[in-house]
Amino acid sequence: MSRLAERRIGAAGRTAICREVSHSLEQFIPEREASPLQSMEGSFIGLDSNQAAIAYIESLAYVEYIRNAYGMNRIADIMRSLSEGQSPEESLKSVIHDDYSQLEEEFAQHLR
Repeated sequence: MSRLAERRIGAAGRTAICREVSHSLEQFIPEREASPLQSMEGSFIGLDSNQAAIAYIESLAYVEYIRNAYGMNRIADIMRSLSEGQSPEESLKSVIHDDYSQLEEEFAQHLR
């Protein structure tokens, strides 16, 4: 999203957009055995274009949620943990004290 668009939309608008996109995507996302976050670990290179688009949009929605709920500093802390070799879920646990299932539940509550 461009900086001009971000200024015009604001945080509330971004949240509304993420909520709308997430609701719209539900009809296209098949049931998964793994958690949505766990299924997004690793590279998106092997996905077809539709799967990759959904994965990128879901990833953005989660990052936006974490930024809005916990602050940009927590995003930086998560990135630092990842660069130090922690797994994505370990990084979440060490920074925001949530594992995947807890974050997914918070995110689902946020969308309601």
